[in-house]
Amino acid sequence: MVDKTICPKFESALNILNKRWTGLIIFQLLEGAQRFSVLEGAIGISGRVLSERLKDLEKHGIVIRNVYNETPSQN
Repeated sequence: MVDKTICPKFESALNILNKRWTGLIIFQLLEGAQRFSVLEGAIGISGRVLSERLKDLEKHGIVIRNVYNETPSQN
């Protein structure tokens, strides 16, 4: 008899990737570290949703957040 249970790690990865925009965020970050506004513009996502997804990815140890104490540039 074949065991048909799903690996918990695989299931967890799918649950993370199944959220809308998460795959695009990860794909964009493959180019390297980027500022929030750059990600927001490159993907075309709202700041609120991007923030939620990044927090979720950080919680799972997929991304690392670096905060710099400086005034944002005014473009």
